[in-house]
Amino acid sequence: MNKNEFSGTIPTEIAKLKKLNTLELSGNKLTGNVPSTIGLMQNLEVLVLNQNRFSGKIPSEIGNLSRLCTFSLYSNRFTGSIPPDIFNHHKLETFSISNNKLTGSIPSEIAQCDHLRMCT
Repeated sequence: MNKNEFSGTIPTEIAKLKKLNTLELSGNKLTGNVPSTIGLMQNLEVLVLNQNRFSGKIPSEIGNLSRLCTFSLYSNRFTGSIPPDIFNHHKLETFSISNNKLTGSIPSEIAQCDHLRMCT
């Protein structure tokens, strides 16, 4: 994977990209929280933020993304528990959150994701 050197945070204004269907920012030096406004990006199918320095809680608003098929946040510094709202929609095929500082258990709502092929 080619790594960029992007740093800073994801701006809340990212939600203005209404037609965006893939947001892939892996292998950078991005920090801070993932803004809750990301849940307004109704066409988002792929959300991949691996190998950065994101922290804080995973926003439950991601559960608003009804088209989301790929959700991958591995190798960051996320804390708290996995929001059960992420599993609101049944299109999720890939779910990867390993190598974070998450606590608690995997929500039982994950069983609703009939198409889930990869979970790490």
